[in-house]
Amino acid sequence: LNVELATNRATGTITNDDPVPRILITNVAVAEGNSGFTNAVFALTLSNPSSLPISVNAATGDNSAKQGEDYVTSNRIVSFPPETKAAEFAVPVKGDELYETNETFSVLLSGETNATLLTNRVVGTILNDEPLPTLSVAPVEKLEGNTDTTPFEFVARLSGLSSLQVSAEYLTITNRVAGATTAIAGTDYETTSGSSPSLPEQTASHSRFR
Repeated sequence: LNVELATNRATGTITNDDPVPRILITNVAVAEGNSGFTNAVFALTLSNPSSLPISVNAATGDNSAKQGEDYVTSNRIVSFPPETKAAEFAVPVKGDELYETNETFSVLLSGETNATLLTNRVVGTILNDEPLPTLSVAPVEKLEGNTDTTPFEFVARLSGLSSLQVSAEYLTITNRVAGATTAIAGTDYETTSGSSPSLPEQTASHSRFR
């Protein structure tokens, strides 16, 4: 009223004051199991949600754990739909019945879109869940013979497989039963000592005495 409009339309701009989201991924530890596969699930989170779709490439890499032998290699895009903050990256871990040390592999992030990386590398730990093998030796009974010497072969056995080399020291000694000597070193048998090794993934080692 009583005025002439120079313009009849103006624009209001809402300025975004939220930071660019940052992607965080955390380390994972998982028991391998005895058979089949167990997923090591890595959690990815955003520092704040976004109206834009966010994605990042995740890829596995060997450390002490080896792809194909201990876990299934994976290389794929992980996506965050708009207004979400969480995503997952699963890596299948292979189960076995082998005693071994804990093993690790890496997950590397790269190629992020509409976000920045807070962390770009984490570690997955495959936890050994097999008991430490026990070692046992069975007794041996043989006729002594009339001449020369008769070898006695003792077999050391492990209760389960191990990925590590196992060894035990052995030494022949004279047994006494109710205070009486039953066999005399040098007269009835030859004194001997040594080490009985077992290679990885073997359960028996043979040692021969006379």
